[in-house]
Amino acid sequence: LFYTHRRRLHLHLDTPEEEHPQLLIDKFNFCCTIFDFTCFDPTQLAGKKAKTAALKEISAYLFESPASSITSEEEVYAACIRLFATNIFRPLPPPSARSLASARHPYESPESADEEDVLEPAWPHLELVYEIFLRFLSLLDIKTLFLKKYIDQTFILNLLTNFDTEYRQERACAKMILHKIYTKVIQLRNFIRNQMIITFQSFVYESEQFNGIGELLEIFGSIVSGYQVPLKPEQIRSLRKEILPLHKPWSISTYHPQLTYCIVQFLEKDTSLLQYVVNEGILRFWPKTHSAKAVMFLNELEECLEMATEADFETVMIPVFKRLASGYTNTHFQVCSRPVAIYDVFMCYMLVTISRLDYTASKGV
Repeated sequence: LFYTHRRRLHLHLDTPEEEHPQLLIDKFNFCCTIFDFTCFDPTQLAGKKAKTAALKEISAYLFESPASSITSEEEVYAACIRLFATNIFRPLPPPSARSLASARHPYESPESADEEDVLEPAWPHLELVYEIFLRFLSLLDIKTLFLKKYIDQTFILNLLTNFDTEYRQERACAKMILHKIYTKVIQLRNFIRNQMIITFQSFVYESEQFNGIGELLEIFGSIVSGYQVPLKPEQIRSLRKEILPLHKPWSISTYHPQLTYCIVQFLEKDTSLLQYVVNEGILRFWPKTHSAKAVMFLNELEECLEMATEADFETVMIPVFKRLASGYTNTHFQVCSRPVAIYDVFMCYMLVTISRLDYTASKGV
């Protein structure tokens, strides 16, 4: 049945162009069939192979096709989005033992980051569906009028749920899809930002368990890079109330590079935010006993200070150098040596600031 169905739906670029939309719709519908990859039923083997071949054919077609032949048909949008939702929106598999161990002890197994993910059995189909949907969203003359009709708030909520999967490959795919939707469907931008903020708040103040915080921070950072200056009060508030508290969770090592990237995007828009970043973020949540976390904070502190003007540096100079001085007695080599390197870099700022303060005091100003 599946092989017969596939031959009937076989799609070629030399097929008359007016037939492309309906052929593509039929193939989308055919690929909405879901197979159980945990069950080695020989009667399903032909269907699995036929679906794999059909998905590859769709992907190749979207890569090579003249977009105008399909992007003007609303039914194509409905069928493609239905294909994505049917295959991708599903109950996530329970976390593996390795994932649970890594979550409990995020600093004790650095080698696990280099291990390959053990993917869920259905990934060969899921990966192709992600690829197809991303290629569809990337078509040059895609109609946002049709996209916003079928991609609604419920779709976004379901997509955000997939960010909690423990599989990095799927989180990377979901990240690209969400970012593409953000750029294409303007009407959903506020909702997407708000839902990411809600996810950050829930993670910090409730569960402290969500696998996709790093990927969401990457998207949020790219959104911040597009902000107009001067920043709006609500944008600054999101930094202070949602982004900086992400320094608190014990699992920060799993997303710290993305957190630093996001903060740097804010500082590139307004370096005066340094006082909030340092006082309400880095120094407030500075680890007292964990050396590995302290090294991360030192690296982030240096990266943020490098963006500071002399005036910005003056607002944080005293608490920063007090914190750095406290590291001299630490038994961890990097925690002890990193402050020295930071001192060397920013000593000129400190001397100029102190000299100006002394001069001002001597004049009685």
